[in-house]
Amino acid sequence: MSDVPNMHPAFKGRYFPRDCWVCEPDTDLDARRKVVERDQERNLNVARAANWNPIPDLFSGAQADKPAADLATFTVTASNRDAYRAAHRLVRDMEAKPSGQSVRGFGMYGSKGGGKSRLSYAIVRRLRASGIAAVIYTLPALDRAVRESWGDKVRERELYTLLARAPLLVIDDLGKERKTSEDGQLGEFFFELIDERVLATLPVVASTNFSPHDLEFSRYAGMDRFEAVLDRLNGIFGSEWVAVTGASYRE
Repeated sequence: MSDVPNMHPAFKGRYFPRDCWVCEPDTDLDARRKVVERDQERNLNVARAANWNPIPDLFSGAQADKPAADLATFTVTASNRDAYRAAHRLVRDMEAKPSGQSVRGFGMYGSKGGGKSRLSYAIVRRLRASGIAAVIYTLPALDRAVRESWGDKVRERELYTLLARAPLLVIDDLGKERKTSEDGQLGEFFFELIDERVLATLPVVASTNFSPHDLEFSRYAGMDRFEAVLDRLNGIFGSEWVAVTGASYRE
């Protein structure tokens, strides 16, 4: 029998329109759906990070006289150029690989007021704007958060999970935590946190007013957990500590 139109009385087959998405799988549609779902999950994670870990007004642009921390407008000087380049390298690598896995972090050190914190928050704001749930804590603030979670296993687990699984963790003011906490809850929490990120090959950025030498041989000398943390951070950084020198820009 010769071919007949599908509406002809002699047509005995089943009609499949050329654009029938039910009849044949639309691989392009499936791929687009996966992209949408991935972006929705990223946005949800960014919202969670922002809720748990909001950017302070000093760096968010909420204060009219304080500009937001922003890589595009960051004032680059001879004293912070290496740190700025490291930040740009990190952001480029994170945007190319949003999971953060195998991206190399770095450390910054120098006297206060050199722009380390502003650069740290600029990194986090840029990545969150790109849909990457970066998290930042000063170590004194993390110390307080850990103490406040004592006795509340759910809250402690939520905090730990946020920090351990974030694509990027930034620790500001390393070495400025309360001296009574080194051998206690914070030391144990911080060690387990950094150790888990090492195992997951997730990056960390850290800033401190202490030189790497002073951290190891003065600030944390004899403190087993923090010495182990420094050893793991050096592995994450590939020993990339960049100095931020010069006069304070706050003055």
